[in-house]
Amino acid sequence: TRVSESQKRFQTEVAQNINKKYWTNAQNALRNQVGTLRFDLNTLAAAKDSKASIYAATQTAKQFFVEVESLDIALREKNLDKAQSAYDRVVKSLNQVLA
Repeated sequence: TRVSESQKRFQTEVAQNINKKYWTNAQNALRNQVGTLRFDLNTLAAAKDSKASIYAATQTAKQFFVEVESLDIALREKNLDKAQSAYDRVVKSLNQVLA
């Protein structure tokens, strides 16, 4: 599916560019995947069977995007330690959204 493909690309392209300190490439890879995921995660949340599960999925997705924004800031600052830490939080958050 598109979501799993985005997850794979996120974990390869974004991570590799961060580790190589290719800041612009990392930002572009991040933004490309987030654009796809934003639509798909909202669709997945809307497909849940109860209002409570829809709300929970929406809140988890919102937290994911907050983490993505912190990673984007770290990439703009060109701070490797901060970027790697933020990347780890984003991956953890993405895995929670997709669980």
